[in-house]
Amino acid sequence: MMRRKLLSILFLSILGATTLVSCGSSHSTLTILSITEGNVSVMKAGTGSWIETQAGMSLEIGDSVKTGDNSSAEITFFDASTIELEAGTDIEITSLDVSRDTGSTTITLEQTIGNTVSRVTKLVDPASRYEVETPTGVVAVRGSAVAIYVTGDGTTRAMNLGGDIWAVGEGAEVQIPEGQQCIIRPGQQPELIVEIAFADPNFEAVVRDAISVPAGPIYSSDLAELTYLDASAKNVTDVTGLEYAVNLTTLNVASNQISDISPLANLTSLVELGLAYNQISDISPLANLTGLTTVDLWFNQISDISSLASLTGLTTLNLVNNQISDISSLAGLTSLTLLWLHDNQISDISSLAGLTSLTGLGLNRNQISDISPLAALTSLTWLWLAHNQINDISPLAALTSLTDLWLHDNQIGDISSLVQNAGLGTGDMVNLQSNPLSSDSVSTYIPQLQGRGVTVDY
Repeated sequence: MMRRKLLSILFLSILGATTLVSCGSSHSTLTILSITEGNVSVMKAGTGSWIETQAGMSLEIGDSVKTGDNSSAEITFFDASTIELEAGTDIEITSLDVSRDTGSTTITLEQTIGNTVSRVTKLVDPASRYEVETPTGVVAVRGSAVAIYVTGDGTTRAMNLGGDIWAVGEGAEVQIPEGQQCIIRPGQQPELIVEIAFADPNFEAVVRDAISVPAGPIYSSDLAELTYLDASAKNVTDVTGLEYAVNLTTLNVASNQISDISPLANLTSLVELGLAYNQISDISPLANLTGLTTVDLWFNQISDISSLASLTGLTTLNLVNNQISDISSLAGLTSLTLLWLHDNQISDISSLAGLTSLTGLGLNRNQISDISPLAALTSLTWLWLAHNQINDISPLAALTSLTDLWLHDNQIGDISSLVQNAGLGTGDMVNLQSNPLSSDSVSTYIPQLQGRGVTVDY
């Protein structure tokens, strides 16, 4: 903590302020700079150049002060309030006023970078104010003390060391409880920094490793720095605390024992999400995560996928091995290019008819008999329909982009539609094993496909 100095100057400052008020002055110049240690420079208002400070230098509106490396300084204002500047700090005095009529005081500073501690005389007059402006907001003090930290990008942290402190930014105002901190990021509203209590020690260990905080408290601001987190296969059962990782773009918590994903509900920056091999049944917390492009939910206990309907930016979706029968919610996900739906209880695939951007579709091991909705999906390069109840494959004739087709374990007899598919040729593969193929299919159509270079398993 910086030392207070020049008590006699402080006394003169208070005396000077009293004199100015009684004389009806509109502003005070009796604001004194003292150097605690090191190199401290001042730019007087309107000069454009930095000068070396002198002991007891008087400061006025428009004056700027900066501290060099291993340097510190203290400014004592006319009302006995002070601001201590640590190394690498740059501030400007933008207002010093005493009202002629009421005697109310105004002190405003602009802190562009660095660390300060302001100790403010209790402002009893409601019209009085002490404010520190930063690149991202304003910290207002009614009395007592606040520490303010400003980084190179303007991010501001304010810690209430005692008293009434507010943070203002982007049209929002937050009162900072005593002993707590607030952060104002560029373009964002102020947010209180809270200490996170994790419910699962295994998840806490993953987070500590990711943020390089091996011991001690973890704050919400620490998690807000995360953009990527891989907590897969870590024996995690509870992801409480994850709600503070508001800037995550990629999250993988696959292969754990997670059932509750409600902490994800407000992680609206997420783009890629891995939740495979867990115990999840309720995916409603995903409904607002409209920035998602990739979601992996295979091997869970999901039956209701209606919450996915709003995720219209999805390009890749994996729902393998769940308990899904109704896929109508997928009808509007027209950006999908890859969709896996194996091992569910799906019989009606009419909702897929409009997903014309699909290049890959997996529907193995369901209860499908009618594949006519697939006729318009001409961008498909691979299509897996094994282990269903299909006998009519005529809708496949138009899917000329196909290179990989799985039809084994169905009820298919006639494969003439595959011969009609002019796109099937050299290097392509068709699996027809475990089907009641007709004699024409075996003796005529399969040899024709093979003659075009198609590998046919039957």
